[in-house]
Amino acid sequence: MWTIIAPWAVAGDVSTTKTIVNNVIVGIIGLLLALAAAAIGRPTDREQSAAGRMSAPYAGGRG
Repeated sequence: MWTIIAPWAVAGDVSTTKTIVNNVIVGIIGLLLALAAAAIGRPTDREQSAAGRMSAPYAGGRG
């Protein structure tokens, strides 16, 4: 997100068209990679239901 708004947030005259376009493209690519990584890390419905069936309830204590 920072790469998209950086040209307007930093001091000095750096907000040229090339800089803005580059930062927007890099920001979008970074966002898509982050979303893909988050999607890979999420368990599917099938994995959640299988984990629920295979786990034993906590008995507690020693014995």
